[in-house]
Amino acid sequence: PPPPPPPTRPGQPPQKRAREAGPRDGGAQKRPAPEQHGVRPPAPAAPSVRSGRPIIMVPPGLTSMVNMYNIGPLLETGTFKPVEQCRAEGVRKSDRLIISRTMGRAKPVAYEVTDQEPRHRRDWDRVVAVFCSGKAWQFKKWPFPGASSGDLLDTFQRMAGAYLHYQDEQIDPAVKAWKVKVYSLSREGRHRDIVIAQDFFKTLDAFLQAKKSTLAY
Repeated sequence: PPPPPPPTRPGQPPQKRAREAGPRDGGAQKRPAPEQHGVRPPAPAAPSVRSGRPIIMVPPGLTSMVNMYNIGPLLETGTFKPVEQCRAEGVRKSDRLIISRTMGRAKPVAYEVTDQEPRHRRDWDRVVAVFCSGKAWQFKKWPFPGASSGDLLDTFQRMAGAYLHYQDEQIDPAVKAWKVKVYSLSREGRHRDIVIAQDFFKTLDAFLQAKKSTLAY
């Protein structure tokens, strides 16, 4: 039996006995929050840092719509100039070109443009896009399955393909079988050149996002 309450003095109200914790009172004490035990919740994952300069390939031939003579203005400012005009203006061809992409970017992003096949596998992994001449021989020395024989299915799964032609010219039959984006240029009006350049980068961004690329594009 519980012990009797202590005696009270005259005029003093009787003391109430402390209630025993039980099921009605929620019996068990609540556990302290994890941080009270020195255990902190896991920190959110840090955002991934993109690194590695993307490479865009262009055809080496002088008869191509776009090559090392005129690719710079097209991708930087959205201005197309025929190769013949660039050569007449004294533009000198280089093997590699670093362009500054500003379309669709708050800050300029550097891209490497070249018509020379990379020598190392790690550099091939940075190739994100290729402008096609329409001739399969452009890919004859490329190290991807089928490329040497003109089968470019695997090649265009690895990088985005683009093909430029004048509106009044027929598209090369081989191009229709390739997974490439076709762009039609006007011979006279240049107001749509920037639209084509913007769409090229938009298409490239979607391609790289789908591949979860870690390059700094």
